[in-house]
Amino acid sequence: MGSNRILENRRERSSGTAAGEGPGFTLIELLAVIAIIAILAALVISFVLPKAQQSNFNQAKAELQMVQTAIETYHTDFGVYPPDNWPTRPTAMHFPIYTWGSSTPTPTYLPPLFYELTGAAANPGNTSFGGSKYPQITSAEYQRNFGLAGPQNSSPESLKTYLTSLRPGQSKETTPGSQVYVLTCSVGTPPSTSDPNLNPWMYNSSGPTNNPASFDLFTWIKIGTNYYEIGNF
Repeated sequence: MGSNRILENRRERSSGTAAGEGPGFTLIELLAVIAIIAILAALVISFVLPKAQQSNFNQAKAELQMVQTAIETYHTDFGVYPPDNWPTRPTAMHFPIYTWGSSTPTPTYLPPLFYELTGAAANPGNTSFGGSKYPQITSAEYQRNFGLAGPQNSSPESLKTYLTSLRPGQSKETTPGSQVYVLTCSVGTPPSTSDPNLNPWMYNSSGPTNNPASFDLFTWIKIGTNYYEIGNF
């Protein structure tokens, strides 16, 4: 009987089921667990990422609607749309950006919407535009950068502000320290040669192709690895 007990103890030790020990995992079982975890992770990412992308897209659409509404209200007040500087004006600022994932920069004209829609009051000497809430720009810089003499919405007597709650990322300097501002989309931006976070709203009221009776307003946003055009058409 004692010899049988010794044999049983040896069997328990050899099988790994002695007291205080648990059954071990084989290599196949470990690989199966890792594969299951990888599948679950892929499912989670595929579910969360599209939601994040849709959230970014919705944010860009909301910002588009905000600027579009401001332009329409401006038109109601002034009887005309804010002036643009579409490429027919040779003095307009020629700003290279990369669009649609291209490795070649394309010239882009930055519109003066920021100054028209935020209210760029001219000072008494008419040498600069801007107020205490927004940065100033001189008449010379305005003409050099935008190809226009000055904002139409700049008379202190009839000055109106159409964008009162711009969030961070919805307006930026064309280059750091330039004090020349444009309206931008805060959502994923194509890189530029001077500022990787500059993504201006492009604006054409003098010869719009998509909305001949009004204006074209559009930009490009980068979501994930793809570029999307967003506009009022």
